[in-house]
Formats: sequence, structure tokens, C-alpha cells
Amino acid sequence: NDLCAAALVISNSSYTTTQSTSLATSTGDPVPSCVGGFGNGVWFRYTAPSSGQMVVDTIGSSFDTGVGIYTGTCGSLTQQACDDDSGGNNTSRITQSVTGGTTYYILAGGYGGASGNLVFHLSFASTAAPPTITAQPQSQTVIAGGTATFTISATGSTPLSYQWRFNGTKITGASTNSYTLFTAFATNEGSYDVV
Repeated sequence: NDLCAAALVISNSSYTTTQSTSLATSTGDPVPSCVGGFGNGVWFRYTAPSSGQMVVDTIGSSFDTGVGIYTGTCGSLTQQACDDDSGGNNTSRITQSVTGGTTYYILAGGYGGASGNLVFHLSFASTAAPPTITAQPQSQTVIAGGTATFTISATGSTPLSYQWRFNGTKITGASTNSYTLFTAFATNEGSYDVV
């Protein structure tokens, strides 16, 4: 992960790794604006699953660290955040608001070209609103051969998804906010719900 194109991909919302940066170079790396003499940087890449807060730190590292967060593509990056010593003991810490679906490149290295044992942490917390049901489906009684339509209203961060169930078992293809049962018979009597 010495080069941006080979950045370690972080795919979960709580990540920790430890690695030596003594053989890392600064070839092709941008220089984080707040880190004097930055060098020996390594790259990480994280795509935010939703809007939220990302926290990146190097707390526990054995050398004076600096961190830059970027968006864009390797070779055409725009700095979003930079930190030199907010983690205490010459380590770095950034709390950054992130947008869902956006890929963030994180460059961690040494102040003044320092290197050593890098401890890197990333955590993510979503600020997406959880779904809330605003209108429940209504209970219905229909005559044999009749039609029953169940509808639900919900709010929350989009996209919302739905799965209708009959007596607790998923109904294949019933994945919108409305479910219609055409030609109902006694075998269709039971409990319909949606998650």
C-alpha cells in the first residue's frame, strides 16, 4: 500500500492494522498541507456505505505521524482533511463527515519523513435516519375470489427496501411498499406483515 493505486481497501466500519513504514516511499504522493516534511506514506481506501462520521487515527504509532484524507482518483486527488498531532503523543486523529457512496483515500506517514511502526484505525458511524413506519397496513376481510391490497408508508434515509411476509415466510417478489393478493381463498387467510 505504498502507492495510491495499491491502497489497502477497508470494507468494514471498524478497522485496525499495524505495519512498518520503514520501506515506504513518497513516490507520487501528495503532501498533506499540515504536515511538514511528510514522507514514508502508506495508503488506505474506504467507501462510505452511507452518510456519517469517519474517524481515522494513528494512536499507538511509534513515530511522529501525519494523515491526509482525499477524494477523487489516484493522480487527481483533492485534500478534504489533514492532521498532524491531534491524537496526542505526536499521533494523528481526524473526524470527518462523509457522504454515502464516496470513496476516501487516506495517506498516513511521518512528520519530517519519520517512519516506524504505524498503528492505523478507522471507524465509521452512520448518520442515516433509521426507517420509521408512518402508516401500518390495514386488516382486511374479503370474500372468496376477492382482492386484498396491503400498503405501508415509511420514512428514513433512502433507499428504503421492503419484504412482505405471509405467516412469517417471505413472499417471493413482494418487495415494494404495497402488496396485492389477487383471487384470495381460504388458504390465503393468515397474517401478512412487512419488514
